[in-house]
Amino acid sequence: MAEVFDDEKLLIHFFQDNLSGTALTWYIQLDNTKVKKWKDLVNAFMRQYKFNIDVGPDRLSLQAMEKNNKESIREYARRWSEVAAQVNPSMLEKEMISLFSNTFKAPYYRNIGMASSWPTKKKGKKEKKTKTF
Repeated sequence: MAEVFDDEKLLIHFFQDNLSGTALTWYIQLDNTKVKKWKDLVNAFMRQYKFNIDVGPDRLSLQAMEKNNKESIREYARRWSEVAAQVNPSMLEKEMISLFSNTFKAPYYRNIGMASSWPTKKKGKKEKKTKTF
């Protein structure tokens, strides 16, 4: 196997097998006179696609998230909050609640909406139990 890593032409040739869509189109249109070594190809690829590394999640990506069928609401909430923690600038709690609840579809949306409108503990009144997920 070490021989394969030492054969730069073979590495360059098999690199395209791992590409698809626009990345494959980019590779096909790449000026092969500028790619003489594996490092040349790596540098060209990194120049072309470095922006993907630098871009973090934003509010739109949070809105597009969905709960997987096999995922509990708790697991989804944990996954969603891990992504939300990376959003800059940071969000207020009210905005996070709104974005999170809007990612649900029926029948979950109804339950989330009801839970967010349930009364919380107020001074001088008995605490009403809230539903936990």
